[in-house]
Amino acid sequence: MSGILRTAGARLMQRPTLLRQPVQGARTFAADPHGPPKVNAWEAPTKIETWKEEHIVFAVLGGWAAAIFTATKVFGK
Repeated sequence: MSGILRTAGARLMQRPTLLRQPVQGARTFAADPHGPPKVNAWEAPTKIETWKEEHIVFAVLGGWAAAIFTATKVFGK
């Protein structure tokens, strides 16, 4: 088994260009390429329309969690 791993490792080391390719960060999920730039929620906390969509989701889920927790404490036993 170690011979197979050693051979595979040697093959990878012979092709260093595959290991050193630059990594480019591309926002492909929530970004509209033609829309206004989105920012993190903590960079502009008062401008919700410029937040990234995933940060809006986290804020809404946090608000619902706080409301449900408070309701169970107030109206619960």
